[in-house]
Amino acid sequence: SDNSRTPTWTSAEPFYKYIIGNNSENTQNFGIYARLANYNELEIGDIVQLVYDNNAYHNMIISEVILDGEYLIDYLICQHTYDLLDYPLSLKEGERRYIKILGYYK
Repeated sequence: SDNSRTPTWTSAEPFYKYIIGNNSENTQNFGIYARLANYNELEIGDIVQLVYDNNAYHNMIISEVILDGEYLIDYLICQHTYDLLDYPLSLKEGERRYIKILGYYK
Protein backbone atom coordinates (compact mmCIF):
# COMPACT_ATOMS: atom_id res chain seq x y z
CA SER A 1 0.00 0.00 0.00
CA ASP A 2 1.02 3.64 -0.26
CA ASN A 3 1.36 3.76 3.54
CA SER A 4 3.67 0.77 3.97
CA ARG A 5 6.45 1.20 1.44
CA THR A 6 9.93 2.62 1.43
CA PRO A 7 10.77 5.46 -0.97
CA THR A 8 14.19 3.97 -1.77
CA TRP A 9 12.49 1.07 -3.57
CA THR A 10 9.39 2.83 -4.93
CA SER A 11 10.65 6.24 -6.06
CA ALA A 12 13.43 6.79 -8.60
CA GLU A 13 15.38 9.68 -7.01
CA PRO A 14 15.47 8.22 -3.47
CA PHE A 15 16.53 4.91 -5.04
CA TYR A 16 19.39 6.71 -6.81
CA LYS A 17 20.55 8.41 -3.61
CA TYR A 18 20.43 5.11 -1.72
CA ILE A 19 22.18 2.94 -4.30
CA ILE A 20 24.96 5.43 -5.11
CA GLY A 21 25.45 6.42 -1.47
CA ASN A 22 25.60 2.84 -0.21
CA ASN A 23 29.25 2.26 -1.08
CA SER A 24 30.91 4.85 1.11
CA GLU A 25 32.64 4.54 4.44
CA ASN A 26 29.75 6.43 6.04
CA THR A 27 27.18 3.70 5.40
CA GLN A 28 26.49 0.52 7.32
CA ASN A 29 27.10 -1.36 4.05
CA PHE A 30 23.90 -3.38 3.79
CA GLY A 31 22.29 -4.27 0.48
CA ILE A 32 23.13 -3.28 -3.06
CA TYR A 33 25.73 -0.69 -4.08
CA ALA A 34 26.61 0.97 -7.37
CA ARG A 35 28.27 3.88 -9.18
CA LEU A 36 27.42 6.17 -12.04
CA ALA A 37 28.42 4.74 -15.41
CA ASN A 38 28.89 5.65 -19.03
CA TYR A 39 26.47 4.41 -21.68
CA ASN A 40 28.90 1.86 -23.12
CA GLU A 41 29.64 0.24 -19.72
CA LEU A 42 26.20 -1.21 -19.05
CA GLU A 43 25.49 -4.90 -18.55
CA ILE A 44 22.44 -7.00 -17.82
CA GLY A 45 20.96 -5.93 -14.48
CA ASP A 46 22.28 -2.36 -14.55
CA ILE A 47 19.88 0.56 -14.18
CA VAL A 48 18.92 3.35 -16.56
CA GLN A 49 17.05 6.28 -15.08
CA LEU A 50 15.09 8.92 -16.91
CA VAL A 51 15.83 12.31 -15.37
CA TYR A 52 14.40 15.79 -15.61
CA ASP A 53 16.08 18.81 -14.07
CA ASN A 54 18.70 16.44 -12.55
CA ASN A 55 16.05 14.39 -10.70
CA ALA A 56 15.22 10.82 -11.63
CA TYR A 57 11.57 10.03 -12.24
CA HIS A 58 11.74 6.53 -13.76
CA ASN A 59 13.87 3.37 -13.45
CA MET A 60 14.51 0.79 -16.16
CA ILE A 61 16.63 -2.38 -15.97
CA ILE A 62 18.95 -3.59 -18.73
CA SER A 63 17.72 -7.03 -19.81
CA GLU A 64 19.95 -7.60 -22.85
CA VAL A 65 23.01 -6.11 -24.54
CA ILE A 66 22.78 -6.10 -28.34
CA LEU A 67 26.18 -6.47 -30.00
CA ASP A 68 27.39 -6.84 -33.55
CA GLY A 69 30.68 -8.60 -32.90
CA GLU A 70 32.41 -6.27 -30.47
CA TYR A 71 30.30 -3.23 -31.38
CA LEU A 72 27.49 -2.09 -29.11
CA ILE A 73 24.27 -1.69 -31.08
CA ASP A 74 21.65 -1.12 -28.36
CA TYR A 75 20.31 -2.32 -25.03
CA LEU A 76 16.97 -3.90 -24.24
CA ILE A 77 15.23 -2.70 -21.10
CA CYS A 78 12.38 -3.80 -18.89
CA GLN A 79 10.19 -1.47 -16.88
CA HIS A 80 7.06 -1.69 -14.77
CA THR A 81 5.31 1.62 -15.42
CA TYR A 82 3.74 1.14 -18.84
CA ASP A 83 4.94 -2.46 -18.79
CA LEU A 84 7.69 -3.08 -21.29
CA LEU A 85 9.62 -6.30 -21.74
CA ASP A 86 12.89 -6.28 -23.72
CA TYR A 87 12.19 -2.87 -25.28
CA PRO A 88 14.99 -1.07 -27.18
CA LEU A 89 16.54 1.64 -25.03
CA SER A 90 17.22 3.65 -28.20
CA LEU A 91 13.45 4.17 -28.56
CA LYS A 92 13.08 5.75 -25.09
CA GLU A 93 13.07 9.54 -25.11
CA GLY A 94 14.48 11.77 -22.42
CA GLU A 95 17.64 12.56 -20.52
CA ARG A 96 19.22 9.50 -18.94
CA ARG A 97 21.41 8.53 -16.01
CA TYR A 98 23.27 5.21 -16.08
CA ILE A 99 23.95 3.20 -12.93
CA LYS A 100 26.43 0.32 -12.80
CA ILE A 101 25.58 -2.30 -10.18
CA LEU A 102 28.81 -3.27 -8.45
CA GLY A 103 27.51 -5.86 -6.03
CA TYR A 104 25.80 -6.24 -2.69
CA TYR A 105 26.76 -6.50 0.93
CA LYS A 106 25.74 -9.64 2.77
